[in-house]
Amino acid sequence: MKKIIVTSLYILLTFTFFSQGKEIPKVLKLEWGSGLKDIQRTISTKEAGLSTLKFYQTVAGKDELTELRTSSQVRYVSTGSPFLNIPSDVIFTFYNSNNTIDGLKLAKVEVYLKKRYADRSWVNTKSVFKSLISFFCENYEVTLKQNDENMIFTRYDYEIIINGIYVTFAADIGNNRLSADDSIYFTYENNNIKNMILKKDLEVEKEKLKMIEIEKNRDPNSSIKGNL
Repeated sequence: MKKIIVTSLYILLTFTFFSQGKEIPKVLKLEWGSGLKDIQRTISTKEAGLSTLKFYQTVAGKDELTELRTSSQVRYVSTGSPFLNIPSDVIFTFYNSNNTIDGLKLAKVEVYLKKRYADRSWVNTKSVFKSLISFFCENYEVTLKQNDENMIFTRYDYEIIINGIYVTFAADIGNNRLSADDSIYFTYENNNIKNMILKKDLEVEKEKLKMIEIEKNRDPNSSIKGNL
C-alpha cells in the first residue's frame, strides 16, 4: 500500500509541478511572459484547481488601477490545493510592460504551502520539503554534493539558477521563517523579465525625481499671475 502511495505522489508531482520541460523550469505549465488572461485560463483547469485571480495589494492605498498606471509590476493571488493536496496561496508577479492589464507579462510565481490539510491534520513539513527537492533535482538533472545535501536538509532551504530561472525552496521548521500558517515556500522567477522590471523601476524613479525638480523650480507666483 505504501509503495502505491509513493508512486502516486511521484506521478502527481511529476505532472503538476516539475515535468513541464527540463530546459526551462516552470510551475503549473505556465509560460514565462504569458498575459493575465492566459494565466487565469491555465490555472482554472481541473488539474490546477486554483481560484480566480485577485489583485494582491502590496502598498497601502494603491489599488489595482493605480498599480497598473504607476508601477513596474503588479501582483495577483489565487488559492487552492494544486500540490500534494496541501492548501496553498499562489502569488503571481507580472511585469507591467505598458501600464495596461493587457500588457502584463508573467515574471514570478510564489507558492506558500499551509501547515494543515483541509481536514486540519498537520503537514509533515520536513518530509514534504525533502520530496520536493528530490523530485526537482531528478527532473532537472541536478546532482547535489554530500556537503550541499547536508546543509540543505539542516537549514531546509535551497537556491539554484537553471537556464535563467531563479528557484528557491524554504521550509519553516520552527524558526519563524514564514507566517504562522505556512509550512513551505517556493518560488520560480524569470531573471530576464526581472531585469525588465528593474529597468522600469529606474525609469519610474527618474520620472519622479524630474517632477520633484520641476516643482522645486516652479515660480510660486506664476499661477497667480496667470489668473489675473
